[in-house]
Amino acid sequence: MARLPLTVYIPVGGYPVGQPAANSADFVFAEPGTPADGISFPLTGEEILLAQNTTGGALTVTINSTPDPHGRTGDITAYSVGANEFAAFGPFPTSGWVQTDGKLYAVGSATGLKFAVLRPA
Repeated sequence: MARLPLTVYIPVGGYPVGQPAANSADFVFAEPGTPADGISFPLTGEEILLAQNTTGGALTVTINSTPDPHGRTGDITAYSVGANEFAAFGPFPTSGWVQTDGKLYAVGSATGLKFAVLRPA
């Protein structure tokens, strides 16, 4: 299984130094080559995961948790994203969500579910 590593985008915030350059606030949604492979990104505890369903039917996203210091887990399992809709998840604290490689993992149910991740500056 080769997870698609997502680029973490940092939005242009309030009071930027100078005028933001053209395209400096743009980001793209990425889709794993095979839905079952899923996505990953480095987790600092501040990220917002965005999902975009580009199809005409509902698709699901699953986000994998890890045991927190008390042994609890809380996977987000098969969250339904309607046709042509968006969903936002997070921020995710590292405790209970970060995998052994320092990343967060998520999987979409089918082709057409795309992901992006934002982290405040």
